[in-house]
Amino acid sequence: MGRDQTTPNAGLRELEGICVALVERYEVLGSLARERHAALRLADPKGVNACIEREGVVVQQIGEIEQRRAQIVRGIAQDLGSADAEHTTIGWIADRVGGAEGDRLREQATRLRERMEAVQRENEIVRRALNHLSAHMQGLWKQASVLLNHAKTYGRMGAVEPGPRVLSALDLTS
Repeated sequence: MGRDQTTPNAGLRELEGICVALVERYEVLGSLARERHAALRLADPKGVNACIEREGVVVQQIGEIEQRRAQIVRGIAQDLGSADAEHTTIGWIADRVGGAEGDRLREQATRLRERMEAVQRENEIVRRALNHLSAHMQGLWKQASVLLNHAKTYGRMGAVEPGPRVLSALDLTS
């Protein structure tokens, strides 16, 4: 399809730039996820915390860029006659714009989707590793409590439990 003449070139260029900025932010997020994974393997809590703090900054930046992206997409979608401008995709816009602009926009949207999926996969790997570590630590804790509970003073939760009630009385009247 040909490009609609009412679509401003500036909006399309800005949308392409926004896609590039989002790709860059997701690449940083992916790198930080790998750093966090490495810090977890080294049992480096300071390294993990530093990664999480930096990830928070990047996520905040992504949120700000996403707000602008949604605004630009909504405006372009309305100009192109989208029935649902709020939920219009960049691919839909690229199809309507066509030509070199549409191809560049579609390429950036594809790159963005790939980076987002890569970050998602990296975070899934870390989540599974943490679940395995947690299960391992729970098993170690159980084993230690069984071995150290020879006096039967610790309960299943690892806390001191009172022993059985002892009922006794002393008759002081005799």
